[in-house]
Amino acid sequence: MVSLAGAAIGMMGAIAVAQSLTADDVDRALAALEALKPLVADAEVDFAPPALSAQSQGMTGPMGDLGPVFSTREDGSLSMFSEAMRALPSQVPASEISTIVRRHGFASIDHFARTMDHIFTAYIASEVSTADIPSAEERQAALAFAPPQMRAEMEAQLAQLDRLKALIDAAPAENIAVVEAKKAAIDAAF
Repeated sequence: MVSLAGAAIGMMGAIAVAQSLTADDVDRALAALEALKPLVADAEVDFAPPALSAQSQGMTGPMGDLGPVFSTREDGSLSMFSEAMRALPSQVPASEISTIVRRHGFASIDHFARTMDHIFTAYIASEVSTADIPSAEERQAALAFAPPQMRAEMEAQLAQLDRLKALIDAAPAENIAVVEAKKAAIDAAF
């Protein structure tokens, strides 16, 4: 089911060059997503872009709760949409998914999913400023004051902040500009 629920951070990947997005790419991806909604309505897959503001994350605990981990590629872009699409063929015939995404100008399911991943990466980068992320020194100082029983959890959260910063830094400015211009349509799609 498609919803505007969040996700968070982690590193993995396969491609080395960030995809340049155009307004047409975003329009076609959103149209394909809309066409996929009835097909995947009962699937247990969440296609929503992550919501990462402190308010949307419900910051809790000593370092806040960044939510579940989301994966990124070597180029720093998200791969969470691609992962969700890889899970779909066990629930929805891949041939039906492929027909829909090809109808919207994508060469394959993977091409469509990678495009959505790049849209999500730019979306996050447009929503979260690296200035809002505590510096490495601030994070290490917080860790120094943590009780021993909390250190492992805090170290994991600190690593998530590092990956979030890398995700934001990896988003090409051109992609961010395209996504910002299409933000209303993206928000409406989810």
